[in-house]
Amino acid sequence: MIDKAPELFRNQDLYVIAKYLNKRGSIFRGDVVAQKIVKKCLICHDGNRIFMERKSRLDWEETVTEMRRLAKNKLKKKWFGRQESEMIVDLLFKIQSL
Repeated sequence: MIDKAPELFRNQDLYVIAKYLNKRGSIFRGDVVAQKIVKKCLICHDGNRIFMERKSRLDWEETVTEMRRLAKNKLKKKWFGRQESEMIVDLLFKIQSL
């Protein structure tokens, strides 16, 4: 990727990128809600689909609400409730906000 677009990654940016990724990983590993994301979201979605996304709180709320609706309609079960949805949105916004 660097060969195709060397301007995307400058040497002075590598430290900032590594620090950012390490911080996100630390938040995610130590959070109880993160385990809900693993159990509820990563069962169907590749991690990159979620963790490469950057969204506003409203966009995360819409996404999680849509996933609840899809689970209810297609899987015919309540995959996660409103309280879990709010917790998931809070964490996603904390680590994946715009």
